[in-house]
Amino acid sequence: MSLQDIVKAIFPISFSEYWFLTSFVVILILQPILQPFLVSANRIQKLKMTGLVILLCHIPSFIGLVSQTDNYFSLV
Repeated sequence: MSLQDIVKAIFPISFSEYWFLTSFVVILILQPILQPFLVSANRIQKLKMTGLVILLCHIPSFIGLVSQTDNYFSLV
């Protein structure tokens, strides 16, 4: 067992060992910032934000920044 394996075992969220838990923690951290915007935004602003999120999530796969390694996908 290497030092890197030990560090990953101690800090699994920081090293995306459990990607779903990492995503959940990021959403929890961003929630206080996003909630005031979502409450006060009108329909057009929410649609623009949704479009931006979709673009940011899908553009990397179209331009070749995403690769499959070890049975999961990651940004290169």
